[in-house]
Amino acid sequence: MVFRVQNWILAFLFITSGFSADKLALTMKTKGNVKIKVVETSVIQNLNRGMALSNGDLVITGEDGLAIILFLDDKTQLKIKGSSEIEITGSRGKDGISKRMNMAFGSLKASIEKQKGEFVVSTPTSVASVKGTEFWLFSNPDSGDILIGLSGDVELTNTLTGQTIIVGAGTVVESTPDGRIVELVTIKISGEATSGIQGGSVSLSNVTLLDGDIGGGTLSGTVVVTNNTIFEGAVIEVGVIVTVTGTFDVETGNISATLIVVTEPITVEAVAASDVSGGMFSILDVVLISGETEFLPTSVRITENTNITGGDVISGAGVTVSGNYNEETGVIDASEILVVIPEIRISGNITSVSDQAIEVTNIVVMDGDVGAEAVSGVILITESTTINGGELTVGLKVIVAGTFNEETGDITAQSITISRIVILATANSSVVNNQFEIIDISVLEGDLDPSNLSGIVVISPDTEIEGGDVTSGLQVTVAGSIDEGTGNFLATKVVVIVSERELLFELEDNQGKRMELIIKFQ
Repeated sequence: MVFRVQNWILAFLFITSGFSADKLALTMKTKGNVKIKVVETSVIQNLNRGMALSNGDLVITGEDGLAIILFLDDKTQLKIKGSSEIEITGSRGKDGISKRMNMAFGSLKASIEKQKGEFVVSTPTSVASVKGTEFWLFSNPDSGDILIGLSGDVELTNTLTGQTIIVGAGTVVESTPDGRIVELVTIKISGEATSGIQGGSVSLSNVTLLDGDIGGGTLSGTVVVTNNTIFEGAVIEVGVIVTVTGTFDVETGNISATLIVVTEPITVEAVAASDVSGGMFSILDVVLISGETEFLPTSVRITENTNITGGDVISGAGVTVSGNYNEETGVIDASEILVVIPEIRISGNITSVSDQAIEVTNIVVMDGDVGAEAVSGVILITESTTINGGELTVGLKVIVAGTFNEETGDITAQSITISRIVILATANSSVVNNQFEIIDISVLEGDLDPSNLSGIVVISPDTEIEGGDVTSGLQVTVAGSIDEGTGNFLATKVVVIVSERELLFELEDNQGKRMELIIKFQ
């Protein structure tokens, strides 16, 4: 009997080893009270970052909850706000995943890549169909839906009457339970909050009209907040900058808000991880100096009003940045930047590593008045050296900023930066000799062509592995860097996306006695 059971186990494990193909999306971020009702078991559990979602899983957010999920085929993103209940459904085809969100109530922001299949959000009142766009949707079974178009077009249909409207960028539409669809005349303003929410309104100063027509009226600086107002970003406090979309009352000058986006001023110290490109640069080793935020910034935006002192922003430079911060995007809109530039900055490939130094070759001088031939290739590491992006390993390409010794040609490193890459893939083997194979690779973070990867992930004793053992057929996210010589992915962290399953067997022995066997596996 034992022999028969073992073979049944092996058979079922073999048949279900490809269960990851049923996965539709990946959880990128959660905050506050966020639950998932797993379709396979009807069990309600916490939804955490890195967890995959299957067809029919139900996402439930509490009042303080936030969940951001990413679909696996095209990086379409859903931001599910608090007090929401949304079922994630879809089916895979040759053109990717056809997606349908069944929204019982709540609010979501959808950033949708161009779709070959369908993308549909259905509520008790309406159905929204899109091919590629960005929008907010607020749904209440009693009062109906409000849809705010941010880019592209959304086709909104009232399910009672069949009335349909195309909602474009900057348009706000209401769909009601009694069958009406009404386009609301809206404007968009920005200003500085001089109060929090008091008596259902917020007071603003320095109000600027960004979009829309106030018809000869005058903006009062008063923003009316209702139960249907959608909030994005930080809490409204005195001094924060807010952007408000809503309807304008010509008589009072007030704006009734449908969407309020809050940016929060903070100050951080960090190391620039890139030069400025397109008015942006990325940062690492971020330390919060002032202000409050749960999620530290990853990028800085520079505008014509940004005051920069100390020199140009370059990779490896130390920076102190002050400005308004958007937690959703991870970007600081900088008002002040103080730059501390090292004497020299080079790039190269590591050829050896010790506790006190690394050696590099293929040296390119990126900043500093010295030729590449004058650099010895020896990079000295001290207690004050910051190492960004992972563990130093032979083969990696690094950017080094520091002071140059003209006599020896050595560089004492202020910072050593390894380009950090995050990928999503399917394991094609278990771990053997500290490495495993991957297929179906897509890049979640970093500038990398997946075709340049060898398909081998190398792990070390310091590699952090979460979610269980790496097994063929399971999906994994891997953070780390690339060995340019081999194309191997050198992992600093591996998250295994698993799903616990339970099988029930009814067995009968030679005497006719029956018994039940429950098998749990991942």
